[in-house]
Amino acid sequence: GSDLASQTCQSLGFSSGTLSCSASCTFNTNSCTTGDFSQLTYNLNSGYNFISVPFELQNNNINVLFSSILPQISRIYTYDPTGWGIFRANPNAPSSLTTISTLRGYIIKMKGPASVTLQGTVNNNVQKQLIQGWNLIGITGMNTITVQSALQNLDYDSIWKYDHINNEYTQMNASDLIQPGVGYWIYLNNPGIFNP
Repeated sequence: GSDLASQTCQSLGFSSGTLSCSASCTFNTNSCTTGDFSQLTYNLNSGYNFISVPFELQNNNINVLFSSILPQISRIYTYDPTGWGIFRANPNAPSSLTTISTLRGYIIKMKGPASVTLQGTVNNNVQKQLIQGWNLIGITGMNTITVQSALQNLDYDSIWKYDHINNEYTQMNASDLIQPGVGYWIYLNNPGIFNP
């Protein structure tokens, strides 16, 4: 690895916060890793934040992962073929979502801004079965990838990202970059295997 004393980690901006590296990481031009281990800091805004986790977590329990910011979380949502999964931060309210998974997108509704750092191991050999219709996704790995490359094996109609500042969705083009750590809506014409 390289010495960080003369280098800086890459920081990428996206609509629901920023990606950043800590000084304990070795420098890489595209990501921040320590061996096979990666970490990502999510700077979450008040309101809705579309995230994903681009690596496998050692413990994927929401209460553990977000323990330091639970008071600021209102809800966490995800969507799959059976419908919405919802985590409610209020322990007295029922939750149908309890864990976070790779390749899945999540919507975190925050009461106020907060930051959380997650760590895990990148596994580029994971895949997810997507359904015809709407899917909430994210990529694996710490590098950006074009929409065209990420979705090359899928028969998709459109992909959308959420613009937190303007509180609206923006349709993406084939040459646009998909960011690690961000969640996206994709509409499929036919079911397919997602393996970006």
